[in-house]
Amino acid sequence: MKLRVDFQIVHSYDCIAVKNKLLTLLKETLEDEYIEMSNEEIQGKIEINYDYKNEDEFITGFSLFLDEDKEKSEIINTFGDKLQDCDEIHLVVKFFDEDMYEQFKQYSKEIFEIEMKLREAISFIFMDIYENDCYNLLDCQKVKPIIKGIKDEKKQNYLKDKSENEFFYLTFNQYRSLNIPDIIKGNTLIKLLDEANSNDDLKNHISNLGIFNKHKQYYKDFLSGINEDLESIEDLRNCIAHNRSIRGDIRENYEHAKDKFKKSIDAFFERMENRTKLYLIGKIPWEDGDSRGKEGKFETLDNEHIVALLNVEFERAYLLVFCEKCGTANLLIAEDIEPVGGEERGMGMEILHSSHAYSDCVNCNGNMEARITIWEYPEGIFQFFEIDEEENCKHSDVCNLTSLIEDVIRAHEYREEENCKHPDIGNLDSLIEDVIRAHEYREEE
Repeated sequence: MKLRVDFQIVHSYDCIAVKNKLLTLLKETLEDEYIEMSNEEIQGKIEINYDYKNEDEFITGFSLFLDEDKEKSEIINTFGDKLQDCDEIHLVVKFFDEDMYEQFKQYSKEIFEIEMKLREAISFIFMDIYENDCYNLLDCQKVKPIIKGIKDEKKQNYLKDKSENEFFYLTFNQYRSLNIPDIIKGNTLIKLLDEANSNDDLKNHISNLGIFNKHKQYYKDFLSGINEDLESIEDLRNCIAHNRSIRGDIRENYEHAKDKFKKSIDAFFERMENRTKLYLIGKIPWEDGDSRGKEGKFETLDNEHIVALLNVEFERAYLLVFCEKCGTANLLIAEDIEPVGGEERGMGMEILHSSHAYSDCVNCNGNMEARITIWEYPEGIFQFFEIDEEENCKHSDVCNLTSLIEDVIRAHEYREEENCKHPDIGNLDSLIEDVIRAHEYREEE
């Protein structure tokens, strides 16, 4: 199979002389690349497409044909350099290049996956913030999607039919302009006042701006952290979109940014999954009714599945978190979770249990703290909990768990260093369960 590259040159040769010169330069190129080829074979590698005389110069278009099994890029680059170095050739422009096309196809696939993952993460963030309107997520942003030919009143149905949202109609530069506000600006507040039908409606609109979202700071840091990566990715993306050659520094920056972006995205979705898991240790009464109870009940809450904990008293809760400073996985420990409030409902009392969880990061020793609130309703039935991450952390000794947890974390980091795919946090969950059960066994012994 032949690979084609089209050139256009401006030169001072006549029609016959230019063909001979091109064949000579190609022969020198093949010799430089240690490729043996007969003169007859070389004759078939160049085909003149047009030769136009313009006063004292000629404009010639020609095609170079190469075998697929040869070192194509090296031949094309060396041949191009020889054309540029020729005194009688005043201008060289390379157009269609099948070798470049094959490289661009691979980059296009990578950038397609990067942009789709980016849209997925951004969609997650803005849907978490704008809970009530998934088709107008950019109302309070400076950037606006451009959907040509679609009127605003038809936008929602159009996006719905395409299984898309507004982020499919942003440029990379617009992705970098997205933000979560710290304050409500005057024009935004005026708009909310105009649209609100009641005070409660206004409160909901303000809440949906993200100002009070409990994960706001993490979302802001994530969006800020990927900005530089997106810039480097966009530089190469523009080369692909406009069919331009890729400079070495653009290619190098892209490769670095691609790897860094992938780690950021993986960490983001790991964190979003992990925040819904809470590991509980409870006390089960002795058979003789001794009120002191004993440890021995282990359950996991995930904000989805119902867990029955009848006649069980909470002793501790373990919360898997990621250190904000270094990104290392850690376990926070909450001691003595107690009822802090409740209200009467249709099937009895709904009780709120709450406690703070503390620990130091096993990697950087940074202090960490989170408040855990668990809902019990009806009696003995648990499903939902909430985590509020806070500052002003307090140290809490993890006793026998310390060395085991460090082993878990180091094993997790080792997989990352060895470039092994860590599919999901499920594997770490099972290790944590083993850690907790081992701790329970030690307590019993």
